[in-house]
Amino acid sequence: ITYSSSLSSSPMSLAAATSSVAAAAAFLAFPASSGGASASSSSFGPSVELLRGFQEPYDLAMGPTTSAHTAVSEAFISAEPADDQAEPLWSPGGPDHCPTPRPAGEDPWASILGGMVDNGSRWSSFCEQHEAKLTLLAAAAAMGVRCATTIFPYSGEGKPPMFGDFEAQRHWMEVTTALPALQWYEHSADNNLLYWGLDYPPLTAYHSWIFGKLGHSFVPECFQLLSSRGHESQQCRLFMRSSVLASDLLVYLPGALCAVWGFASPKEAASVRLLAVVLLWLLPPLVIIDHGHFQFNGVCFGLCLAAAGCVARGRTLLASVLFTSGLLFKQIALYYAPAFFVGILAHCVARSPQGWLRALGRVAVTGVVVLATVLAAFWPWAVLSGSPVASVGQVLHRMFPFGRGLYEDKVANFWCSISVVVKLHRLLPAHRVPLACAVATLLALAPACGCCLRPSELKALSDRSPVGGGAFAFAAALFVSSMSFFLFAFQVHEKSVLFPCVASCLLPLALGPERRPSWAAAALCHFLLACLFSMYPLMVKDGLEVPYGVGCTLCALLCEASSAPGVLRLFYRLSFVFGVVLHLVHAFLPPPGRYPDAWTLLITGSCCAYFLSCLVAVTAAQLRGVFDGSGVVATAAASDPRHKQE
Repeated sequence: ITYSSSLSSSPMSLAAATSSVAAAAAFLAFPASSGGASASSSSFGPSVELLRGFQEPYDLAMGPTTSAHTAVSEAFISAEPADDQAEPLWSPGGPDHCPTPRPAGEDPWASILGGMVDNGSRWSSFCEQHEAKLTLLAAAAAMGVRCATTIFPYSGEGKPPMFGDFEAQRHWMEVTTALPALQWYEHSADNNLLYWGLDYPPLTAYHSWIFGKLGHSFVPECFQLLSSRGHESQQCRLFMRSSVLASDLLVYLPGALCAVWGFASPKEAASVRLLAVVLLWLLPPLVIIDHGHFQFNGVCFGLCLAAAGCVARGRTLLASVLFTSGLLFKQIALYYAPAFFVGILAHCVARSPQGWLRALGRVAVTGVVVLATVLAAFWPWAVLSGSPVASVGQVLHRMFPFGRGLYEDKVANFWCSISVVVKLHRLLPAHRVPLACAVATLLALAPACGCCLRPSELKALSDRSPVGGGAFAFAAALFVSSMSFFLFAFQVHEKSVLFPCVASCLLPLALGPERRPSWAAAALCHFLLACLFSMYPLMVKDGLEVPYGVGCTLCALLCEASSAPGVLRLFYRLSFVFGVVLHLVHAFLPPPGRYPDAWTLLITGSCCAYFLSCLVAVTAAQLRGVFDGSGVVATAAASDPRHKQE
């Protein structure tokens, strides 16, 4: 409703999308209670009072009564009648109410804490009782870590004439506030597109317009048309850094909460939910890129994560608005598009067992919602322009510049790694290269994404299970789709690895407590470490070695503290040694004269091989039914120790 009411005002589309994230968070996390049950909020103190204004019955989801069972059932599974025996999404306080509690030491996420707690059961019980307070504390810690990261250099600091991404974002705020919307993407004397011309979708432009207007009130000298190029005062730096912090607080943090609440199983321990939230909020690669290097990726990821949580719960229309908004903020969100397409399509088909006509009707309604969202964002160019086709075409041309190279700098994807031996642009004409990349990408992602539409998944969705029906396969499809794009797509840069990096955080949570192997936490932390390692050349270029080193150390320690089989742990430790050796070689050993990028390519090539193995592993697991919503594998894993070990 909030989004629809603002369709008439395109510059407010970003605010509408942000409101949608907040609405999704409220809808998923704070369902309205039914019945007259009440719960005391004394154990939460000011935390619940702070959230009470957002929705009154928040504390019912955490209180000692079972009314939360009914609330969750009504909010998420409207087809099922509420009853006192329904399994709650949030365990309503205390170990006595925890459904199917896990024995001590079996929680792979709790093992990360090592000696901080006596056992997993005590930590889970503590989280059950203080989940609201711990979540607010985690949010404060996440913002604190971001603030600490801002003291390090940003992209292009003190490097004229083009500077870097910091200058690009500042320049977009300058242009969008000084020129009318129809000139934002047009080349002119006042808008030289060769100097950081706007090449992101309209929601990024509106976002720049909003913060540009705020900037004119605080540091007007930083956003003067033409004369402010390369402006790097401390006041400008403070404002720009604060704009990223505010964007994360308003969009990314609630979006990550939506994803965790959407994918968490009703039987999931509170400690797992909390640690999943903390992991997403403190994701080292994302924090370093947004608050060190300087970008606004958190807005795009917040919208996409909220959309993913809505898909997991079957809220397809809200998911369509949120994901389309994320795509209209950053076109690289196309990395997730195939997964969202099949995920939403599966819900439309599964909920229409009477026939294909009703399924087509659901698909048509979803399409109308998507088109309305796109029209709202493109309103100035599609409606107010005298030549809408040319204006929209210019925006799309800026968004998808096929005239650029196959990849930027040295990136850990397939095409860059094989360029030492085979160069694609020498094998194919220039106009064929994007097509070849598209075909390779689709072939890589098709098997895993297609699994979302197999009969077992559709049956699980039609049964309207709380979570699990389709959520497991959808999470795997998100990872495989984004990783396939990163490895095989056209015009990839090193920061694009953030998309599979964020998607990977949903895999252990989507598996649920019954299916999640004991080594899931270790595997995830190792993958995050590899994502960071693949961006090491960029970190050196930007002077971000300190936060990079802290992030790598944290991921390695968490990986080491998590449980893993002997062979897997040996592989992790060997990879640590290999990574340290590559760092030392890159830092102290001059490369061969004929191959100045040899050490960089060795780093990116090894990461590419690792990413390819992850892509194959998750795709194989998807094809073998590990993420199948029918629950067959979960039952087999519980009864057959060999299957569980595998």
